[in-house]
Amino acid sequence: MLGLKNKGRLGPGADGDVTIYTPNENKEIMFSMPRMVINAGRVIVEQGEIRHELEGRTLHVSPDFDPGAVPDIEAWFEEHYTIQFANYPVDDSYLPHGETVACSESTS
Repeated sequence: MLGLKNKGRLGPGADGDVTIYTPNENKEIMFSMPRMVINAGRVIVEQGEIRHELEGRTLHVSPDFDPGAVPDIEAWFEEHYTIQFANYPVDDSYLPHGETVACSESTS
């Protein structure tokens, strides 16, 4: 659904990320403590104990856009939000493990 080709499936070329839960009638309890978390085929959490610390990636998109629309977006933003528009953009130094995900244009 997000267009991440290596996620959401198990098979050749997939990242091999799996989370296993102990069944429980109370879903909040069930999902609060995974029995096992496997990332890229490596056990990260087992029986609630962290086995390996992992620095994850920050996935982001960088779509094409019309820069001429920015002043209108900024004006709308400033009128409706309490945080200024200029405070939202970040440069790549904030993403030490950043990875750009390719964008595709919608045909709808």
